Amino acid sequence: MTGLAQGKQDTVAAAMNEAAIRLDGAGVVSPRLREVMAAADAAGALASKPTGAGGGGCVLSLWEARPTS
Repeated sequence: MTGLAQGKQDTVAAAMNEAAIRLDGAGVVSPRLREVMAAADAAGALASKPTGAGGGGCVLSLWEARPTS
């Protein structure tokens, strides 16, 4: 949260996206989570990544502003 508090959204977004790539490479991202992350990205999220204990269905996304749809 330090990066967000310091206004470094780009740094946080880059770290989240890198984590998502690594988690996908480790085989812990389901096809449905990929769809949800792609939808968030298409809707304007700065970043999105899966979160949880694995095998779940949660995505954390970072937005500059609240999405309108």
